Amino acid sequence: TVAVLAEIARRVVAWDASGNASLAGAVAGIEVLNEPWTPAVGGPVTYDLLRDFYVRAYDAVREQGFNGTIWVSDGFAGSGPWLGVLAPPQYTDVLLDSHLYHAFGGPTTNMTAWDTVRFVCDQDGPGVAGRTDADWVVVGEWSNAVTKRNPP
Repeated sequence: TVAVLAEIARRVVAWDASGNASLAGAVAGIEVLNEPWTPAVGGPVTYDLLRDFYVRAYDAVREQGFNGTIWVSDGFAGSGPWLGVLAPPQYTDVLLDSHLYHAFGGPTTNMTAWDTVRFVCDQDGPGVAGRTDADWVVVGEWSNAVTKRNPP
């Protein structure tokens, strides 16, 4: 919940202010929600609901004095639904976290290793390259694992 995120931020700020050099700056960012169950993956969490949650979470975390990066998940939808959301100058130091997976079945399951690499480059490359409209996107998780049937 937003209250839990605010408490996490409060504790991080307290650690940084504690004077303990081993704790100061140890937390560079807070991701407010990892991999929400959105329509892109068959879930019920709408992008409108997420937008509202992200704005409330951002405000709650910043109100605690946390100045690090705030990460938000793209909900497996790419950057499209998020253009203009949490945008500068009102919002600062926000990253859109995109996860790209090919290890859990799907079209790469029976491909050779090199065909898998080509597929990933062809499928994900243009989408990642096309995100230059916002410098706030990071591929936070990705996989290109191959199955036992097609090791390199």
